Amino acid sequence: REKDNQGLAGNGAFGLGLVRLGQEHFAEAAEQFEQALRCHEQAGEADYATLDRSFLARCALEQGDLERGLVLSTRAVEELEAHAGGEEVQQTFYHHWLALRAAGQEGPARQALAKAQQRVMSQADSLADPARREAFLGGVALNRAILAAWEAVDRRVTMLFPRRQGGGMVQVTWTVSAAEDEAIPGKVARRRHRLQRLLDEAHQQGAAPNHEALARALDSSLRT
Repeated sequence: REKDNQGLAGNGAFGLGLVRLGQEHFAEAAEQFEQALRCHEQAGEADYATLDRSFLARCALEQGDLERGLVLSTRAVEELEAHAGGEEVQQTFYHHWLALRAAGQEGPARQALAKAQQRVMSQADSLADPARREAFLGGVALNRAILAAWEAVDRRVTMLFPRRQGGGMVQVTWTVSAAEDEAIPGKVARRRHRLQRLLDEAHQQGAAPNHEALARALDSSLRT
């Protein structure tokens, strides 16, 4: 019974924290999330405690305490990935993306954002009703924010190239940059990975790109 009471108290504090966060009263929001964290830990509700910690990270970032925000966010993600399930998984990864981006860690930040985007799309794909799917993707503020951030990271361009066979021109969509690129160590290896993706995509779409187009897409010289 005591655990149930602690869990309910934690839920109440979490709700108040969301209200204060929405009002941009970040210090007060942090106090509520701290209370929620204590209650959920005492209730043995690990998934909720992880989410509380993630929101504490968000508050720290909003208050300009990057070091604390990054520590809290990193721990929340470690807890999330230590076991299956979790509450509002994309929210935790989104907060981690914010923290890593603020810290200038672009590669890990993109990976965190990719996980948030994958979670959103996985949930969207489970909705058979097109109207519900559209409402989930476009009507939920967090999902909109994640997808907008992902679109900015996962950059694509459309170009015209000669067909590989039969003559004429064909329109090709190239993925110039993607979150996965930053996981590849070394600038040269990363460029080769991107180049191979461009060649594969062109081949799949029946095009024969020239060297100048490849260099332009990669923002590099022909010699490189």
